[in-house]
Amino acid sequence: MPTLQIQLLNNFQLICDGAPVPAVNQARMQSLLAYLVLHRDGPQSRRQLAFLFWPETSEAQAHTNLRQLLHHLRRAWPGVGEFLQIDAKSLAWKPTATFDLDLVAFEQALARAAEAISAAQFAAARTTLTVAVDLYGGDLLPSCYEDWLLTERERLRQNFLDALEQLVVLCESQRDYGLAIQHAQRFLRADPLHETTYRRLMRLHALHGDRASALRTYHNCAAMLECELGVEPNQATQEAYARLLKLELPLASEPGSPARSALADRLVGRQASWEKLQATWQLTMRGRAHFVCIRGEAGIGKTRLAEELLNWARQQGIAQARTRSYAAEGSLAYAPVTEWLRAEIFQPTRRQMADIWLSEVARLLPELLPSGRNCHARNR
Repeated sequence: MPTLQIQLLNNFQLICDGAPVPAVNQARMQSLLAYLVLHRDGPQSRRQLAFLFWPETSEAQAHTNLRQLLHHLRRAWPGVGEFLQIDAKSLAWKPTATFDLDLVAFEQALARAAEAISAAQFAAARTTLTVAVDLYGGDLLPSCYEDWLLTERERLRQNFLDALEQLVVLCESQRDYGLAIQHAQRFLRADPLHETTYRRLMRLHALHGDRASALRTYHNCAAMLECELGVEPNQATQEAYARLLKLELPLASEPGSPARSALADRLVGRQASWEKLQATWQLTMRGRAHFVCIRGEAGIGKTRLAEELLNWARQQGIAQARTRSYAAEGSLAYAPVTEWLRAEIFQPTRRQMADIWLSEVARLLPELLPSGRNCHARNR
């Protein structure tokens, strides 16, 4: 039996024994072959096919159209009988026919990636997802418009977008921001109205040390939403943009710049610990406050891991406060808490505090009280 390669994603292509079959060039002919190969688990009745492809004509005319289409298919591809079983009542893809179908390879790669993710084998999942998105050359038969095809096309397209989104998340969790940016950009080329991905791309550019690209991403998002939907970016996107505007970073990554140096000195290893911190951060972003304690023996990189998280937040313009404390005998010192309260990010909150709470905080920060009350507090 001859070998057959079928391409349904993007442009239709049929290659039999290494030679293309260019005469199968009608959209309806390609759609019929696609339907039969995708429903190859059993025979398809002529009556069903006639109604499916010509629903607006009479039954007799639909059957006539199907016969004519099969006649043209035989002339365009004389070897079709090796793969299709055609009789008076049904059509079927022969179960003994061997062929390679790009769509099958794409879905098999997605299945392997899902198994790897379930087994927490994230490196293998990332590799397999990359294979899957590379196999997706484009939408299913974009020149065909049958109703059944539209549903299948959207399903495959959504699977492709889900795979890209998973790749972005995996690359970001492994701090491979350059590749995460490429996948996010490809996502937006396929779905230019997905505002969540615009925000993610803004963050990735900031983490990569390129604030200019992060700001341009916001403006691209705003222009696209205005042009297509007549709306502006939502509050979360605008807040992300406002944080980027306040960043004290260079607008581009120049050799020797602080952003470039930070990338060069990024954390190596500790992937499992980093992923736990990221997962906790995501819960915090949903409004669930958390306290994280990093424990372990001296010298294993606890401080370096915490500094990586602070640097990660700083590059996105996220407000932060830091302090240090050291093991010492005696009662608990309040110096770290005092240093936190003196941080710049808490000043607006302190100014809005009621007097009753301000007097409590002044036990640690006497300078918050007016001069007269300050002297009284010291005397006490």
